[in-house]
Amino acid sequence: MTKLSINLLPPELEAAKKQKKRFSKSLKLSIIFLAVVIGVAAVVLSIRLSQNVILSNTTKDLEKAKATLNSPEYNQKEGVAITLKNRLESIGTLLTQETYASYAFNLLTGLVPANVNLTGFSVDSKGVAKITAETNNISALDSFFNQILNPDKNQKKITAVNIDSLSRSKSDIYRTELSVNLPGAKTK
Repeated sequence: MTKLSINLLPPELEAAKKQKKRFSKSLKLSIIFLAVVIGVAAVVLSIRLSQNVILSNTTKDLEKAKATLNSPEYNQKEGVAITLKNRLESIGTLLTQETYASYAFNLLTGLVPANVNLTGFSVDSKGVAKITAETNNISALDSFFNQILNPDKNQKKITAVNIDSLSRSKSDIYRTELSVNLPGAKTK
């Protein structure tokens, strides 16, 4: 047998019930949406506040760094560091350049025989090299003079040689002082 059900309630009551259900559902969704919006706003606000704190701390650190950089102590240290850097660059430049004195020394020591000892070497402000040499062998001294004066031996790099002094000691040691002019000598 089939059951028969009779609804004796008015249809307005049923419609009101459905409308109340819909309203309840939309109210729940509105509350959930409002809660999500409030949550997102709270997160954004907390991020903004934390960024403000970080930014203010960074600004304070930056101000401290600026104060340190502008302090006289730091400026003095920076000045010393720059001066030392410039000096090191100058020394490096001087070490890589061959000076006129080193050029003259290398040229003239290559012409000195084994038996002749150089006891003095200088280059004056005009670029003239002064050599003091000694030996106990007159033929070695003669060979030295020949090598300095021979254009083939000195590669035509010596323009003039003056014997400023020549002496012999009691112990048969010959001493001589020479003035040697090289091409490109600096003149004032």
